[in-house]
This record gives sequence, C-alpha cells and structure tokens, in this order.
Amino acid sequence: MVDWHSTDHREELLLALGGRVEVQVQIRSRSASARRITLTSGQSLFLPSRTRHRVVNRRSAQARYVYVPAPPR
Repeated sequence: MVDWHSTDHREELLLALGGRVEVQVQIRSRSASARRITLTSGQSLFLPSRTRHRVVNRRSAQARYVYVPAPPR
C-alpha cells in the first residue's frame, strides 16, 4: 500500500501493468470518504493536481503499476 498523498501542483497518470491495482481517491478535502477505482492491466487513471489518493493491493498476487507525474511548472 502507498499511503495517502497528493502531487501538489502536478497532475499524475497511473498505468496498471499487471494484477489489480486499487486507487482510492479522496472525494473532498479532509473527508474520510474515498472513491475506489480498480485498474487492471492496460488501464490508466488520470489524477488532477492536488488530488489526495493512495494505491492499495488487496490480493496476494503482485500488482504492478507505474506512475507518471507531470513535470514541474
């Protein structure tokens, strides 16, 4: 699991390479509720800047993904 974080002023792209990757996205700042999005191999998710999120693998099988942050402005 990757703990809650944001990329501040940078956008981020998550690309699932294998397994199942669950991305939890905080719905509102300082809210305990989160939207859960499951990515499988070949799927991607765009995260706007300042979006708090975390990545979770709920299975025993390995999940692989890469993240691509936008370059600093």
